[in-house]
Formats: sequence, C-alpha cells, structure tokens
Amino acid sequence: MRASLKNPGLGVRISAIGVNAAASRGTTIAGNASANVEGAWTQLSAATPVDACGLWITIGQPFTIGTVDFLVDIGVGAAGDEQIIVENLLYSVGSFPAAPDWGLFLPRCIAAGSRVAARAQCSGATNRQIGLMIHLIPGVVRPMQRCESGGADTSDSGGTLIDPGAGAAHVKGAWVQMIASTTFPYRALAMLLGFNKNGTATVQVEHAYDIGVGAAGDEQVIIANLRAVQGSGDDLVAPMAFGAYPVNIPAGSRIAVRAQCSITGADRLTDAMIVGIGP
Repeated sequence: MRASLKNPGLGVRISAIGVNAAASRGTTIAGNASANVEGAWTQLSAATPVDACGLWITIGQPFTIGTVDFLVDIGVGAAGDEQIIVENLLYSVGSFPAAPDWGLFLPRCIAAGSRVAARAQCSGATNRQIGLMIHLIPGVVRPMQRCESGGADTSDSGGTLIDPGAGAAHVKGAWVQMIASTTFPYRALAMLLGFNKNGTATVQVEHAYDIGVGAAGDEQVIIANLRAVQGSGDDLVAPMAFGAYPVNIPAGSRIAVRAQCSITGADRLTDAMIVGIGP
C-alpha cells in the first residue's frame, strides 16, 4: 500500500519564545544601570506552547560598541517569583560594533504553560543590552531537570581566567578548577568562553581547550581540544559556546579546564565557565 504523504516527516514541533519580530532578533534583556549587578527579569513567554525537553538558547547584541561581559540567568515562574533553571551564562562583547550570536543546546525540561523570563548583569554601566530567544525542543532528547554552573565570576560578570602560560606556544597550560564538587550526576556538559574583557587584541590567536575530571594533579581529559580562534579586529573569541556534549560524570566530581595557545603574549588569556546538566 502506498504510504500517506500527509504531513510527511512531521511530529516534532520546535517553537521559539522571546522573538522580537519587529526587530528581527531576540527580546532585549537589559543589565542593571550599575555594573556587575543583576537587572530586572524580562518575560520571554507568558505560557510556553509545548512540553520542552531541550532548549536552544541564542544570545546576541545590538549594534553597539563596548568591550563588556554579561552573565545571563533564565528563570521559570510567575513575575516576582522566578526560579532560576540556568544561571550565569557567559556572553562577551568586543570592540567591533556587532558581537556574533552564540547558540547553546541544553537538554533541560520546561513544562508547557510555563512563564519564562531572563535577566542579565553586565561588567559595564553602558552598552548593557543583549537580545535573547529560546527554541523549545520537545521529546526527542532524554529529559533533564537540573543545571549547575561553574566558573562564573559575578564580581566582574565574566568567567574564570584560563592562562595557557607564557612559557611556550602550543603547550597545554595548568588546569583551572571550574567546580570543586558536582552536586548531582552530569549527563551533559557545556562550556562558554569570553575574551577576558580584552579590548586591545593585536594578533590572530588560536586556542585548544580540554575539559577534565578528577582531583588536582590527577585530571582525566573527557573532552579534548575544543578549538577556538580570536581576531585582532573584533576582540572576541569564537565560538563562544560548546555543547552540550553527552557525558557521564558522577556527583561529587571536580571539573577543570586547561588550554594551549598559538602565542605567549597577553592576548592568550580568555575566560571560561561550564554548565552541567543532569536528571
């Protein structure tokens, strides 16, 4: 019998929330007028249209100039009672007028009918707006209920400094701790990068990052050689988001990051943070 062609291939509906169609970008999320202070929650959706088992988060910035870092929270709940489900996502902006968007996949659940909002803090008192949207992906991935961030530095709205070392190019530097002890088992892991608020990059630089698990001095590489590059014109490292990758990391684990770089000068320095996702 000939198969029906009605709705061929359909069955998964991916919905977007936080879309600003009039501006062809995401919803504007403003940091506080004071640097490194969380801004107000901004609604992305009054009621999500589907049960989501995965989130594709996109963050970008309007055409403004300023070398700043952002830490972004995503919350679920009524206005004034938002519960953070993903915290301190790092986004960096360089001196080029338009910073590139980053997209990050997290296998995190949100029930249909949920109110979703976001807030941000910024390292500067000006140029403190970003655009954010989320694509809700229904039951095509294993559902996860918890997220945990490690390595975010709320004092400067950035991440933890990663230094490949000034001794030699193309050699892995020291491990830098992102989280001392995971509070639940991780089944997925993401990493975000920033440019250490470096607004004066002068050369093109290449980086390779490892993520390791284990006690200090006994780290075992679980994700090797994540490649990133930075230019001298835009003062940014790209990509800024990696993952989420499937992993199997027990609760109570220490997670660290190290890097190697193509140069030994000051432009070798970047920021990093990780996001762990689990059941």
